[in-house]
Amino acid sequence: MNGGLGTAPSGYFQLDWKQLEGQSIDGTFPLIRLLAANGSGVFETEYSRPRPVRAAIKLTPARIDGDALLRWTAASKLDHPNLLKIFAGGECELQGESYFYVVMELADDDLSLVLSERTLTPQETRDMLGPVSSALAYLHSRGFALGSLTPSNVMAVGERVKLPLDHAIEGGGTAGDCHALGMLVKDVLAPPLPEPFREIAEGCLSREATRWTAARVAASIRQEGGAPAPSRRSPSLVVMASAVVLSLVLVALWRQGPDEPLPVTPEPAAPVAKNQPPKEQPSPEARLASPASPSAPLTVLHRALPEIPRAARDTIQGKVTINVRIQVDQEG
Repeated sequence: MNGGLGTAPSGYFQLDWKQLEGQSIDGTFPLIRLLAANGSGVFETEYSRPRPVRAAIKLTPARIDGDALLRWTAASKLDHPNLLKIFAGGECELQGESYFYVVMELADDDLSLVLSERTLTPQETRDMLGPVSSALAYLHSRGFALGSLTPSNVMAVGERVKLPLDHAIEGGGTAGDCHALGMLVKDVLAPPLPEPFREIAEGCLSREATRWTAARVAASIRQEGGAPAPSRRSPSLVVMASAVVLSLVLVALWRQGPDEPLPVTPEPAAPVAKNQPPKEQPSPEARLASPASPSAPLTVLHRALPEIPRAARDTIQGKVTINVRIQVDQEG
C-alpha cells in the first residue's frame, strides 16, 4: 500500500475508496460517505446550486474509461421525469491519478433491495414497468441506449421511479435494452407470469427482428389501464402499513370540515332573574385563553392533512374499521 493506493487485479492502481471519505473534489463536492465501490467509487455529496441538495458523485479512473466524461456530458442534456438528473462533471487528480467525476441525483433505494426479500405483485410490477419503459422509450427516441438495465439500476427518488444515466451511450444499440427489459419482467414476478407480463416478456426476449420496443411496452402498460403517472414509484419501496392506518385516521378526522367547529353539546342556560341585566359575555379571545370554560366553542386551530400516495390506497382491500378514542383534559 502506498498513500491509499492498492493494486487492482487488472494491474492498474486505484484508490482505497473508503479512505477518501471526508475529502473534497475540486473544493466543491465533499465526499461525505462511500456508497459503492468496484472499478469506480460512488459517494454521497452535496450539490449547492440553486440550493443545497443531497447528491451522488461517481469517480472513475480516466485511464480505464477515457470516454466517460464525454458520455456524461452528452447524457446531461437529456431530460425526463424518470431519469436521474446529471448536475455536473469534470476531471480531478487523486493520489497522482487522473479521475473523471459526475454529480447526479441521489437515489433513496433500488429494486434489488426489494427483490432480495420477495417478488413484486402484478400491480407493483405495473407501477415499476410504466416509468421504466417510458424512460427507455424517451432515451431511444433521442438516439441513446441505457446500456445497463438491472434491478439495482431501477431506483427510487422520492415518489419517482428513475433510471441512471452514467452508463447511457449515444448511438448505442437499443435492442439490448429491450432484451434486458424482458429479463427484468421475469426477475420481478413469480412464475407463471400473469398477463400482460407474459406477453411483454416473450416479446422483449424474441429474436431481434421481431423484438418489442420500449415504446410498445409502455403502450401495452397504458392499454391495460394500470399505468402510473410518471411520478409514481413502486409501493413496495415506500409503503408502511402503520403509516397507511395513521393517515386514514387523520383523514377521517379532517373530513369533519375545514376550520369548522367540532360538535359540542350546549349546556342548558341558567335562569335569569327579572329586571336583572344580562351578564356581560367575555370576548372570544378571553374565552379561548380560559381553559376552565367548558362552554367555549371548540374550533380547529390547525389541520394537518397527510399526503397519501395512490399506491398506498391501492393496497387496501375490503372494509377498514377505525375506532378512535379521544380524551381531552380541562386545558383542551
